[in-house]
Amino acid sequence: MINISKKKGSTLVEILLYFIILAIFLLAATVFAFQIIDVSDVSNTFSEMESNREFISEKISYAVQTAEGVSSTGSIFDNDNGMLVLFMTESTASPTQFYLSGGNTFIKEGSADAVQLNTNDVKIDYLRFNLVSYDKSPDQVIVDAGITPVSTQLAHLQKELLLHLTATLRQ
Repeated sequence: MINISKKKGSTLVEILLYFIILAIFLLAATVFAFQIIDVSDVSNTFSEMESNREFISEKISYAVQTAEGVSSTGSIFDNDNGMLVLFMTESTASPTQFYLSGGNTFIKEGSADAVQLNTNDVKIDYLRFNLVSYDKSPDQVIVDAGITPVSTQLAHLQKELLLHLTATLRQ
């Protein structure tokens, strides 16, 4: 007589092996998901920094281009904590001041309250103004600034976004 035994189930070792393989795949998927989330946070932070850089650039550029002149006595040039004071045609907006305080860039137009130009998600490390004057041509203002994220989670990136702008006063 031939004894044929038919196997009708899985052994405990096979079930444990299946669970181990499943756990490895789930662990890999979880690590991958966290990496995607981290890359998304970094991307959002850089987008925020670029948005702040563009907004500050546009505000300073427009103010310089519409200004009648630059106050050389009220402005602070060639300094990381620079200040730019512009004489405007509208008396309500004159003088217009751009300055750095506590890691934030501010604009103060005339007697109005100062308005913060950057969001609280970024910090302005330095704001430097230079005035360039030539005979027979309008003055130019050169602006340099460094923008970094405030988030301590992303501080390890040690990335700084630079703002460099040259704006010409109208004649």
